[in-house]
Amino acid sequence: MSVTAAVIYPLYFVQLGCYPIGCEVRDFRIAASVFAGLVFVVYAVEVFLTRAKPGQVTSYMATASGLLKIVQAFVACIIFGALVNDSQYSKYVATQWCVAVYSFCFVVTVVVVAFSVTGKTALLWFPFERSVVVYTFGAVLLYVSAAVIWPVFCFDSKYGSPQRPGLCARGRCPWDSQLVIAIFTYVNLLLYVVDLAYCQRIHFVSHL
Repeated sequence: MSVTAAVIYPLYFVQLGCYPIGCEVRDFRIAASVFAGLVFVVYAVEVFLTRAKPGQVTSYMATASGLLKIVQAFVACIIFGALVNDSQYSKYVATQWCVAVYSFCFVVTVVVVAFSVTGKTALLWFPFERSVVVYTFGAVLLYVSAAVIWPVFCFDSKYGSPQRPGLCARGRCPWDSQLVIAIFTYVNLLLYVVDLAYCQRIHFVSHL
């Protein structure tokens, strides 16, 4: 949530000039953005230090991969929030494909988390460990496609606008929502790549 504030708040509310909000308000908003970023760094360090260590017997959700699954789902929620905020995703079939990618990966990630938290992975008729690795690899490929398609159809001059329209009201501009989606698409892509790397190094324990 802290990284959400560190990215979305300055995008919608921070500006370099003082007009029309005044320099005091501008400085306050910049300071709030900086401290939101620092809070994210502190929480990230805490998660890194408290994660399950290699060789330690623990449940999947206590591993780095399990924690990443939760973060991936949360980032997807941010993307969905930006999508419904006048992002104009229905304008092209290509951007609708990106929405399908976000939705599919979110649903499967939530299912993986649910099975892990409830300890029902042993009841599955297929190997949970191998399925998670295969899904994560597929999610990486899907997010790569979205990371290429979304910026092209939103920010290329042929389909969208490379720069923020000057007449767009701050906080109510489709271009802002499209930028948020692009940023967090790359964030989730990075999370899935890191997750895939961790999946190769852990052994799942379904009964913990």
